[in-house]
Amino acid sequence: MATELGELLVDIHGQHEHQSILNPDYHVELLDLYGKLMPLREEVAAAYRRFKKVERELKELRDHSRERMQHLDLIRFQHEEIQKADLKAGEDEMLLHERKILGGAEQLSNGANAIYEMLYGDHGSALELISKMVSKLEDLVKIDDSLDPHLKTCESAQYQLEDVAYAMRDYAQSVEYDEFRLNEVEKRIDEINSLKRKYGNTIDEILTYFDEIGQELANFDARETRQAELETEYKKFRAELRQLSQRLSDERKTAAKQFETEVMRELAMLSMDKTRFSVDFAPAGTEANPFTAKGTDKIEFLIAPNLGEPLKPLSKIASGGEISRVMLALKTLLGAADRVPVMVFDEIDTGIGGKVAEIVGRKLQEVSEAHQVVCITHLPQIASKGETHFHVEKRADSDRTVTSIRELTGDSRVEEIARMLGGETLTKTTLDHAREMLGANA
Repeated sequence: MATELGELLVDIHGQHEHQSILNPDYHVELLDLYGKLMPLREEVAAAYRRFKKVERELKELRDHSRERMQHLDLIRFQHEEIQKADLKAGEDEMLLHERKILGGAEQLSNGANAIYEMLYGDHGSALELISKMVSKLEDLVKIDDSLDPHLKTCESAQYQLEDVAYAMRDYAQSVEYDEFRLNEVEKRIDEINSLKRKYGNTIDEILTYFDEIGQELANFDARETRQAELETEYKKFRAELRQLSQRLSDERKTAAKQFETEVMRELAMLSMDKTRFSVDFAPAGTEANPFTAKGTDKIEFLIAPNLGEPLKPLSKIASGGEISRVMLALKTLLGAADRVPVMVFDEIDTGIGGKVAEIVGRKLQEVSEAHQVVCITHLPQIASKGETHFHVEKRADSDRTVTSIRELTGDSRVEEIARMLGGETLTKTTLDHAREMLGANA
């Protein structure tokens, strides 16, 4: 899960196994995005879904008669079992509540009687005490009428407690233990739970399933007519899918030619002018089943970095510097179409310098307009293009190597670019040049 999420969020160029763009399954996405073919591909996908739906239904209808009858017998039995149970929505919750009350009938009756006695008993009851309070407050109010609100509160409490007392008395008389009814409730709960294990987690789900198989039974007699209709639909949708898939394939091939030209032009600017780049087309399916939701094409990007070499898949390029520049060329062309938000470029400066390094830096800036770019480099022409800089350093610490990283700000940015330009010894010339490079890219 973490690996899959990482591939969606971060593209690391320099470590082949982490590069989504090296995955052939991703190439069709990139070509369709480049060629603005997604609307047409959505049409193909919709046609494919329609076709597969009819194909699945038709396959079920074409099953052997014995299998059909076995299925019919099964759902007829299920339908009758659910119908006989005569389930009601919410019945299980009401039964569980009733079982709880029946099981605790004695406790409920005794408890309600006890509350009634506390409120309305013969001696020392709550209502007797509150009645005395009311009487005493009435005497006090005659002296100080500011106590009248408290008198009214006590009177209200007296009336409310009387209501509670009568309610508890009536409740205690109404609750009784009924073993016969409790057994009936238990039996019904067991019956409902048995149906839940078979047909759904809730009564609503069971009733929904009941309706579904009822409809299936009702439609069963019409299956021969339906099969004839599906045979016609199958031919129609297959022809529609074939036509749309062919159109998509043709437009892909047109887009691929332009894509190949533009990729090689970008690579030439990155000092790979002898490189050949090609979009390879192969069937995505089989002769019997040529269609997929993405059309009939299996697409893979091929490349030959050096003159005289055969075209190979992108993942077979050995040089980290070459693969990084190829990736940069593709990212430049695709822009925001490549939806991986974070891109890490490592070894992109291998074997380049001067003007080419300047071009690589500018290309990285272009890519950063649509993605978060992290670049590890030793070249000042590339480093100076960044907005934020970090210095990575390895040092020996006892018997192990420690890697540290720190953010560069202010003068430390200038000094590090100057070191890239002229070595450890900083001079006014290298510092001025570093400031000029950083200023030009600000």
